[in-house]
Amino acid sequence: MSQLSYDQLLAAEAARRETTDYRFDWGTYIGWTILTFGIYAHYATYRLVQRRQEHIRRRLAVQSYLWHTLNQRAESLGRRAEVAGGLDNLSRVHAEMEAFERRNMREPILWTILRLVFGIVGGYINHFLNKDLRFYDQWESAYFANAEWVMTRLGYPVSVPQRRSPVPDRSTAAYCVLSVITFGLFTIWWRYAMMMDGNGHFEDDLAMEDAILRGLGVPLPSAFGLTPPPPQPPRPAGV
Repeated sequence: MSQLSYDQLLAAEAARRETTDYRFDWGTYIGWTILTFGIYAHYATYRLVQRRQEHIRRRLAVQSYLWHTLNQRAESLGRRAEVAGGLDNLSRVHAEMEAFERRNMREPILWTILRLVFGIVGGYINHFLNKDLRFYDQWESAYFANAEWVMTRLGYPVSVPQRRSPVPDRSTAAYCVLSVITFGLFTIWWRYAMMMDGNGHFEDDLAMEDAILRGLGVPLPSAFGLTPPPPQPPRPAGV
């Protein structure tokens, strides 16, 4: 079997969003939570943390394969020097996100168990889900803005869309107080916000990825009959 090109690996990682970027349906969540007397809410905690973890791993892989794709094309066009600054910026942004993820590993099973044993932990889970997603909201946007710069200068016209649903900076302290004074009722809306924040983030990421793939002229993964590549993609130079 011939080795896959960076184009193909990039397309395959983009295709993995069908399994990593899980979208919550609020009606389904409420229905199952009621039917299971609250048990499903704990499973949802697991899924919230798991989708955060899986999404970030996939996005870091997308960024790595995109860097290698752009670097390879720049070299083949003899224009590597023209976009060296942009490629260096991509490496630095990728390194920042990778370092953040190493410092803030979120184990789904562990946090689900902690919430089962200590209900108050749910507030902290909501806290890091919001703050982590805001971090990636901003840095991923910076990454794709730099990718757009590099692609345009290489002759691949692309317009990466702005985020339509940026993750808001939610006040954990205020939300905890509201949860207490409403005897826990506010936590229902807080859980809803965490689910919808992730859903909106994933939709915006999808639009960015599709714009990049179209700009590069990369066919859909199904055209190659690809299966998702293994993890651990090569890092950009300088990372």
